[in-house]
Amino acid sequence: MDIRIAIVTCSDTRDMTADEAGAALKELIRAQGWTVASHEVVHDEVDEISAAIVRAADDNRSNIVITCGGTGLSLRDVTPEATRAVCDRDVPGIAEAMRAYSMTKTSSAGARLSSTSPDPQRRRANAGRGSPTSSSMRSA
Repeated sequence: MDIRIAIVTCSDTRDMTADEAGAALKELIRAQGWTVASHEVVHDEVDEISAAIVRAADDNRSNIVITCGGTGLSLRDVTPEATRAVCDRDVPGIAEAMRAYSMTKTSSAGARLSSTSPDPQRRRANAGRGSPTSSSMRSA
């Protein structure tokens, strides 16, 4: 089975050329033999992020959508809210596992991760921090 993964980077300060976290995710995905179905950078706006997740899941026929960035605690960090807006069901255990693993790699940064992991039988999206370090540790 070909696993198709879409990447949506959520940032007001990055574009495709400056998206180090997205680039790191692409490398990890390809190293596993999976397909990068799409990769786009959108602003930290609920509507833009939600629309990008829907495009990635529906138009690009991705099995998994990974968002990076926009998961901190500032008012502009709205990726989890945007993800919840277009997903049918949350699976909090996945987000908790991500936070626990992150704490072993990045100290207190993992505690600030505001993540959501919807039901894998429906629209699939996973929100994570937007740094190359946190993106690369998701492979384990």
